[in-house]
Amino acid sequence: MSKSKFQTVYGVRIYPVDYLMSAELTESDLSHLFDTNSLLYSVIIGMYRYIGSKKQNCDIIKDCKKDNKWLAKTKWTDEQFADFENKLTQILKNLYCISDEIALSKAQWFMIQYGLNVKGNNMSFE
Repeated sequence: MSKSKFQTVYGVRIYPVDYLMSAELTESDLSHLFDTNSLLYSVIIGMYRYIGSKKQNCDIIKDCKKDNKWLAKTKWTDEQFADFENKLTQILKNLYCISDEIALSKAQWFMIQYGLNVKGNNMSFE
């Protein structure tokens, strides 16, 4: 990203996961994260970046919006899943000033709801 800490895609601010983890968010950043889908799409894009996707942010968001089974089409390893869940737990803990246990619970819910399939997992979402 350029000098800006976020990129605007379809009117939604997309923040890098590392910035979300830094707990250096401004009041303006927090306002956008809590009043829009910025946090949701920032984390989803972060997942794709984490597994090495080079897709444009706007293409990832388009895929998410047009295909309700998009998450089942991309896979990552158990280790990647666990590591990203830890990152997400830290983000939620910092943003919402909540305990480790509550942040982990929220991260686990998110990963079940929006997380990518784990390689070798043959579960079907149909």
